[in-house]
Amino acid sequence: MKAEWNTFPHLCHTPNGDISIRVYCYLPKGQTNELPILFYVHGLGGGNKDKGNGAEWLGTFAEEHHHVIVAPAFPRDEFPSEFYQLGTISASMDSYVPVPEEFWVYNNIEQLFDRVKGMLASKCETYKIFGHSAGGQFVHRFLNAMPDARVSRAVAANPGSWTFPVADGKIDDTGNVYGWPATVKDTPLAEDRRLKSFFARKMLVELGEADVKSLKETYATGSGGTGFMTLPGMCAQGDCRLDRGMTYWKRAHEYAASRGFDCNWELLRVPEVAHEGKKMFAAAIDWLLSN
Repeated sequence: MKAEWNTFPHLCHTPNGDISIRVYCYLPKGQTNELPILFYVHGLGGGNKDKGNGAEWLGTFAEEHHHVIVAPAFPRDEFPSEFYQLGTISASMDSYVPVPEEFWVYNNIEQLFDRVKGMLASKCETYKIFGHSAGGQFVHRFLNAMPDARVSRAVAANPGSWTFPVADGKIDDTGNVYGWPATVKDTPLAEDRRLKSFFARKMLVELGEADVKSLKETYATGSGGTGFMTLPGMCAQGDCRLDRGMTYWKRAHEYAASRGFDCNWELLRVPEVAHEGKKMFAAAIDWLLSN
């Protein structure tokens, strides 16, 4: 591959058959086989076939900080919410209907890491991953689902919904119990080995302090396959992304402590930033670059 942006096809195995996607890869100038690899997971509209992944601006980061960027593009018409944000864990967006693990969309990240390593003869043994909005939904569920994923650092920025890593299905103190996709209850993601690995991850929960628009109003119509955003278990998380993120942070830590799981997550609240992916990425750079 040449320096700057490259693209190549990748075949995803899904319950609806094999689907080919485009993967965008930025190589900074110079030797690349020892550079760290960063996956950028796009938001809701980032998989548009005509616009690529929407990560073109990351080339500047790659050059300044000497990283290889890998940005897969999952077209929305072929990867609706249950495939993309919810990872194909379930065949339904409002309850758990099992899907074989071989079809989980998260497998593609690990496969792409191996492909890029091979293309570059890379010496990297791990990778970083950043996702904003729907990409943040993807990232945190990916980490929960994939205990053996070779991720060194991960950022889940401004997700509109979270799947709480609580096997009891309790999001708050009301005693109400919620299942998929609001929690991992009665799914493979509730297995101890997955939860323990997830809590041990170096994950940054990144929240824009101005990302306070009502999600009940934004997704009231459920258009574009976003109806799951206003399910009772999602509304119980809070009305805006900031509230939902803080509810997630608090409850996850309570649950980890109750189970005796070490939690290595960190929280970053970004002042005066709303639902703005570039600004959220900029605020996370120092954390992504640290050891």
